[in-house]
Amino acid sequence: MMNNRYKKALKKIKKAKKILLVTHAKPDGDAISSICAMMHILDTLGKDYLAYCKDPAPEQLLFLPKTEQIVNNKESFKFADFDLIISLDCGQIARTNLLDEIINRNGHQKFIEIDHHEKIENLADIEIRISGTSSTAEVVYNFIKANKIKINKKIANCILTGILTDTSNFLYPSTTDKTIQIASEMLLYGAKYPQITEETYRNKSFGAMKLWGKAISNNDINKN
Repeated sequence: MMNNRYKKALKKIKKAKKILLVTHAKPDGDAISSICAMMHILDTLGKDYLAYCKDPAPEQLLFLPKTEQIVNNKESFKFADFDLIISLDCGQIARTNLLDEIINRNGHQKFIEIDHHEKIENLADIEIRISGTSSTAEVVYNFIKANKIKINKKIANCILTGILTDTSNFLYPSTTDKTIQIASEMLLYGAKYPQITEETYRNKSFGAMKLWGKAISNNDINKN
């Protein structure tokens, strides 16, 4: 069933004249990695698109190519110009800052949702959701493989970054043997594991470290 959705989504993408990609406000590693991966996929398909996120990408993710192309002001484009909207890693569509536009979209405008969170709403024309998967980046990988899209080094870097940041370097229970297999495959395609971990895991700002310190200092130990 999901395989059919992957293929239907690709047909919609190929048919679309102009595509709007969107991810959630205050984006994390998986959000930015997923939208950047999709941008590279659309490049390989020769599609006209624009990527939008209400907030800028975190500084530690700017090493990913195409982050500079993500616009942060929705007044800079016309929603009506797009005949296909694709959300990535949004959970709740309100987090896109485009909820009203998506709900009230024109009849010719189609909406594809790609996510790994539990379902909350029913707004998409095509919903590609695998709850409990390590990351939306892993769902994007499944879309790529189901449609036999060629993976290049840039796509591989995005997929691996999304997986690593959303599993805290494979520490979370959502990490499966398939997650590890996908990560290994991305390395074979040229993803740079040392750079990704240096930028996203080790490279913490002073402000972020102070925030972690406050959080840890407020912890209580439950002896039970």
